[in-house]
Amino acid sequence: MINRARAIRLALTGIVLLGTGVVVVQRVAAQRRGVAPIPLELDAYVATAPQGVQPDYTWVVAHRAQRYTLLVTRLLVRNTRASAMGLNAAVKPYAVAFTLAGTRAAIEALTAAAPSRLLTLRGQVRISGGARYLMLDSVTPVPSDVPEP
Repeated sequence: MINRARAIRLALTGIVLLGTGVVVVQRVAAQRRGVAPIPLELDAYVATAPQGVQPDYTWVVAHRAQRYTLLVTRLLVRNTRASAMGLNAAVKPYAVAFTLAGTRAAIEALTAAAPSRLLTLRGQVRISGGARYLMLDSVTPVPSDVPEP
């Protein structure tokens, strides 16, 4: 016959093991899901900005063997879990902030853009461990107020 103290000890051990199992299952599930992408929209110049324009952030992005400098003038993070400053702080230590991914048309629009051309980029950022991706959905030129010659 089991005495009362032993029964209580066994019950508490079972509760602790059950709680540990739940934590382990939650941790494994979170690792399997990865990090949720952060939706964003930004305006940026590629390579150079016109004289007098001061970018908020400067990021180097890579696609295949090429690197492109983005001079970000407006960054809108469409997520309450992240901020523009937090996102920039997360990628600041790296020489290449992001690897480009996304639709072929969006990547080609960015990589073929003329220097000093203001573009609006829409997409998502995924940061997981050492991997940092800028996944582009669309890249559109911002209409300028000054007519081009």
